[in-house]
Amino acid sequence: MKKLLWIVLLLPIMAMAQDASALEGILNLLKPLIDAYAGKFGWMVQVVSVVGSLRVAIKPIMTLIDVVVKATPSEEDDDLVQKIEENKIYKAFKFVLDWASSIKL
Repeated sequence: MKKLLWIVLLLPIMAMAQDASALEGILNLLKPLIDAYAGKFGWMVQVVSVVGSLRVAIKPIMTLIDVVVKATPSEEDDDLVQKIEENKIYKAFKFVLDWASSIKL
């Protein structure tokens, strides 16, 4: 069953890789639009880059922390993480980060 799931998930990616010219054609059509927005709204490109970078970086870090805390036999780190997550400042930071940039902690 897992192999079938992987095949179904990877099939569209493999199809796109086979027809790279179609992807290049789409990118060539979008290039003038992207260049125009980047020239007129340069700040927006920076905001999108920062938000995208944070989304890529924060989720794996938070997952790694969660896995390490659960893997250790000590209860002290579990209590520390729980105490931090219950802190009002952390909750406010988490809410603002999610609201402003859709980054889930």
